[in-house]
Amino acid sequence: MVPSQKIYSLFPNLEQKIKGQTPFFFSDFDGTLAPIRRDPAKVVLSIRARTLLNALTLRMPVAIISGRPLTYLHKIIDRPKIVLAGNHGLEIDIPGDKKWPSTRFCHPEAIASKKKIHQLAGKLQHGFSGTRGVLIEDKGLTLTLHYRSVLPALHEAVFKTFNEIVQPFQDGNRISVSRGKMCLEVRPDIDWGKADAMQWILNLYQKRCDGMAFFPVYMGDDETDKPAIALAHKKGISLFKDDGRGIARRVPNVEATYHVASHEEIIRFMQYLISLNHLDSGSNK
Repeated sequence: MVPSQKIYSLFPNLEQKIKGQTPFFFSDFDGTLAPIRRDPAKVVLSIRARTLLNALTLRMPVAIISGRPLTYLHKIIDRPKIVLAGNHGLEIDIPGDKKWPSTRFCHPEAIASKKKIHQLAGKLQHGFSGTRGVLIEDKGLTLTLHYRSVLPALHEAVFKTFNEIVQPFQDGNRISVSRGKMCLEVRPDIDWGKADAMQWILNLYQKRCDGMAFFPVYMGDDETDKPAIALAHKKGISLFKDDGRGIARRVPNVEATYHVASHEEIIRFMQYLISLNHLDSGSNK
């Protein structure tokens, strides 16, 4: 365990901000809980991060909001007490307890776009079949083109081919495109993201807990996390992870309570959060 005084210097006033309130821990997955790897299929949750998540569930509700699909999150996290939100919050799985049944949400407009997303994934697979290093990830409600393994000199050609294939699908089909860390994201053009998913989850838990006001804590590292980071900063606290290669400049004006520069500091934040003596150990019962 890192000495608390050293952690405190990284996260000043953390204890005072939370004191007397019921925290609700939210986090992105790739790049935040788990370091990004060149092959997305090889991203794993470390034993240390898994242990800390388990410890957090004994102190407060815990939710993971990721661009990954729910099927992947269930497989990689596999913790029955943790709320899982996949595809940037378009699908949410809330675990049940002795009093409440489990709840599953899937945005209806995303369901309506699923066929078009799948068709586009097939077109991209065909269009990039001869391009070494490009990976097309069909996530059901969304898709991602990864180019982390593509030579930098070929990036512009990848963008050009991608735009040529995607453009016909954007016309009249309500599909949006955004950039992430060495990837291109295709989603239904819906006014719904990680911040909306976080608020939806908070609202549900407030109803379950007779109006209890939760104090949101959110960790993230990318453009898609930005609205959730800002919302948590306003209502609770948030943490933004800079990967040390200019991501803070690529994601401008990040409204976060804390900024860190490494995955190790993410771990320290979780350790410190667990160590706070005033947290109610019964808040997640």
